[in-house]
Amino acid sequence: MLRNSERQSFSIIGLVVALAIPVILFLVNWAIVQDLWLYSFDDGTYSHAYLVPLVFLYLIYEAGVRQKLVFADRLSVICLLGFVLVSVLYLATYTAQIALLYRALFPLSILLAMFVVFRPSIAVAMPIVVTWFIFPIWGVLTSPLQELSVKATNLMMSFSSIPTYVEGNFVHIPAGVFEIAGGCSGLRYFIVSLLISILFVYLNISRLRQATIFLVVALAGALVVNWIRIVILICVGHFTEMQSSMMDDHNVLGWYLYVPYMIALMSFGRWLSDPGAGPNDEKVYPSEMPGRFRMQNLMVVIVLALMFSSASVKIIAESQAGLFGATTTTLSSEFRKSGGDWSEIDSLDLTPAIATYSKISSYSHPYADSELLYRRYYFSGASEALKATYYLHQPLPQADWDELNTEYSTQAIYVTAKGPFGKKAIVAYWYQYDDFHTGSRNQVRLERLKGAINFKRETYYHWLWIPCQLLCEDERLVLEEQVSKIQNNPLIRNR
Repeated sequence: MLRNSERQSFSIIGLVVALAIPVILFLVNWAIVQDLWLYSFDDGTYSHAYLVPLVFLYLIYEAGVRQKLVFADRLSVICLLGFVLVSVLYLATYTAQIALLYRALFPLSILLAMFVVFRPSIAVAMPIVVTWFIFPIWGVLTSPLQELSVKATNLMMSFSSIPTYVEGNFVHIPAGVFEIAGGCSGLRYFIVSLLISILFVYLNISRLRQATIFLVVALAGALVVNWIRIVILICVGHFTEMQSSMMDDHNVLGWYLYVPYMIALMSFGRWLSDPGAGPNDEKVYPSEMPGRFRMQNLMVVIVLALMFSSASVKIIAESQAGLFGATTTTLSSEFRKSGGDWSEIDSLDLTPAIATYSKISSYSHPYADSELLYRRYYFSGASEALKATYYLHQPLPQADWDELNTEYSTQAIYVTAKGPFGKKAIVAYWYQYDDFHTGSRNQVRLERLKGAINFKRETYYHWLWIPCQLLCEDERLVLEEQVSKIQNNPLIRNR
């Protein structure tokens, strides 16, 4: 039998290795750390992100002191192949800048790396599982939760005496109008409740039925709390003629409601839990055979992590972006010469609301008593925001222009807009990757994924603007003709 001192030494080694694997993987994928800092720790929806590292450390410590960080006796081929496959997919999706996928895949690669070194168990998996909650992958739930909030609010307001009319995601009452925007979807309460309930079940509940009941109550209750918050705000707005300070800060009320709810939920959870449930019930390997630390297993993980790191992709992509960017400087004069009446301009008075870009080329073309504007945005791909399909890009200028109609085609997307003083205009915009032009965001993502093996990350956003009158039919035909000419221009198509 192993002496207590030997058992303790294996616990310390296990703790060190269990901490080292995620740290190493994060370090060799530093772009992920930057991505999290920009889009998780600086986002109100993921305000819980600051606490997750502490929870991660506690779970690692809890697994270590309970002798559950058991080293694998041999190299698991299945886990190793899984780690390689997920790492390759992560590398491909990162190169293609498909943020949702590479953010979801990265924690999975850490989990499989842990299973290469340690025997697979819930105790080993749980610290990695909680890291998924700091990755900004939960935004896909915003729209369905927002739609659900609108329907629930409409139903709950029907039981009040306040005249209510719901149009889209706007709630009209006599005192004013409330918008149930994406921030009112209840996503932040949903994420926090899911995280807390998973941890509570892991630590306190062992039976599947009780665990399922607790999870359902936790998630349903979080959504109901958000709906009650919205209804209270509408009622307060109605009775105060929209003069209450609560109209300016909606979040404080939400937490005043959510914290008491969580206290009640924990009491409910204690009623469901059974004595000694949770981590203590998990099978513990005999202390006489704790598993010997195999350095070669850890070295395999480190070597593969270096091979499939986003750091190498970034270096290659940035070097290619520099070479590619150099050719765009000569494109202006060549396009002007080959483009007929197109002339290069410096004015940026009228532009789409593009969040960030690497370079821009601007041209104008005489049309009737006005001019046709063409702007071509180049994105190097050096960061998540530097891509043509970035979600914050909007085709209309930020000030005083509203969308009237949008039509989609394989060539481009056409938006008819109304501006100040009754002005109207029609916009065509599309994306370019390599020599491929499309109006479909999903199609350009697929093309980027196909081209990931070449480490090509550069994309373009093309934008055409023309003033129009009445139904804008003639101007639409002009735009279609110009879109076709630009997409078939070899100077544009091949660069």
